[in-house]
Amino acid sequence: MGNTVHTNANVDLDFETIESELEKLKSAIHTFEPYTKSFITNTMNVMDGMHSDFTSKMKGALDNMRNTKAPKLITDLNLYQSAVKEAMDSFQQLDQSYATNLESAEVKKNGNQ
Repeated sequence: MGNTVHTNANVDLDFETIESELEKLKSAIHTFEPYTKSFITNTMNVMDGMHSDFTSKMKGALDNMRNTKAPKLITDLNLYQSAVKEAMDSFQQLDQSYATNLESAEVKKNGNQ
C-alpha cells in the first residue's frame, strides 16, 4: 500500500504530511527552547553593568518572567510530538500488516481457482 491508510470509516492518513508537520513542530520547539532556559538569566547578566531607572525596571520585569509556564509548555510539546510520531508509526505498521495480509489472501484466492 502507499503512504495513506484507507479504512472502512473513511479515515485517510497522509503519513508524509504528518511527518513533515512533526518536523516543523520539532524545529519550532528547538528554536523556542533556548528562550525558556537561559534568555532571562543571560539578559539580566548583560544588564548588570548598566545603571539607569530603566535597567532596574527591566530587571524586575525579567525576574517576574522567571515564573513562566514556558518550560512546561516545551515539555508538553515534546511529549505531544513523540505521541503523534508513535501513533503514526503504529498506523504505518498496521497498514503494512494489512497490505501483507491482503496480498497473501489474494495469492491464496488466485491459487485456488
